Amino acid sequence: MQMSEKSNEHSKLSYLKNLMVNYLTSDLAVREHMEGAIGTVLQFTPEEIAKIEQKKNETNYWGLF
Repeated sequence: MQMSEKSNEHSKLSYLKNLMVNYLTSDLAVREHMEGAIGTVLQFTPEEIAKIEQKKNETNYWGLF
């Protein structure tokens, strides 16, 4: 892996870490707003988003999407 690739990967990981810390420590309304950013960074597929949405609607699910 080239230096610029390592730097890019480190930047992505740092951004994701920051998102997750903020997400896990935020109010529900803020979390709902942040879910799109997290899905974008992790490059969720439409199928993965649908699966998460389904689980969220089934239960008192705390989480993502």
